[in-house]
Amino acid sequence: MTDTTQFILSDHISRMDTSYPEIIINVEEDKNFHKVETSITIESLNAFSKTNTTYLSKFDMNALINHMSQKLNKSFRAFMVDVTGLQSTIFDPSIVNLFFSDNAADADIKGVEGDFLYYTNVSGLVISGAFSFLDTEITKSLVPTNDVTVGSELAFAPGFQGNIAARKEWGMASGNTGHFQIQMSRTSKSFSDIMEPNKAVQESDHFYNMRYGMSNDEWTAELYVDNLTDKRTQISNTFVFDRERISVIKPRTLGLRYKKSF
Repeated sequence: MTDTTQFILSDHISRMDTSYPEIIINVEEDKNFHKVETSITIESLNAFSKTNTTYLSKFDMNALINHMSQKLNKSFRAFMVDVTGLQSTIFDPSIVNLFFSDNAADADIKGVEGDFLYYTNVSGLVISGAFSFLDTEITKSLVPTNDVTVGSELAFAPGFQGNIAARKEWGMASGNTGHFQIQMSRTSKSFSDIMEPNKAVQESDHFYNMRYGMSNDEWTAELYVDNLTDKRTQISNTFVFDRERISVIKPRTLGLRYKKSF
């Protein structure tokens, strides 16, 4: 039975045009194969460009919990980010170079994310997944127009994202290991920009992937189907050049994958 506690105060770290002063506190506990590991990180980042500097202040709390007797591993992370002078670009045909960039807003970001891995009591069956919850808000507009709305969300910041997968493995008479896996991914709606003239809604959606195959120490062969139900989930949506352009995930894709170890 061991209990270990570690505190780390790092020096100011500079790298090119960014700086990361950080404080890290780690706590570890190991009792009868039950492990708890937590950490706290405080850091700031300065991003320099042709406009004024964008400042990021971030606070992290991390926890890693392993229950060996229950075959369950979990990790969680909570964070808060304060953004000052967020930069954005808008298309404006009235100016010579067509685009105008400036520090557009201040914003707050709060979130929780985590993942887990569960070895079930069913032989060869493993359940795994990950999730994130985000709460973003523009707290101040730095532009003299109504292009930025205080209280609105940041771009490409869905309130929820998650995925879950079930994988079953079994021994085969040939000595190989067979496997079958099904995965589901889900995301809530988000917006494509913080500038109102460029903003478009990316609707919430979900899709499935599947794997079926066999493997041994030397090779792996499997049949895969990505986007099983042939959804048109949006991954990007923009009004740049005053024309809406939508990017979606690949359509239903079937294939055979073979990997060889050398």
